[in-house]
Amino acid sequence: MPDASSWLSGFQPSNELSVPFSSLTDPVDLARAQGALEAAWRVLEHAVPEDDRERARTRLAYMVASYLHVAVDEADLAYRAVERFKRPT
Repeated sequence: MPDASSWLSGFQPSNELSVPFSSLTDPVDLARAQGALEAAWRVLEHAVPEDDRERARTRLAYMVASYLHVAVDEADLAYRAVERFKRPT
């Protein structure tokens, strides 16, 4: 696995709450999910057509939420979500 932690260097998460994270009650889990979403989106955004970005980001958020409790850390969570997003549906 590539060094996923390098994705997070110099990264500041946004305050945006996505629907997939609305059920998270633990502030640590919520912060981890938001940070991973932002990091993963930075990797993918350029490859997504502008008209599809909102839908793609929401899809990515659901993927982050689905891997939240199996990922080792925020970097691993972002990496897993990016890899899943890249797979054909």
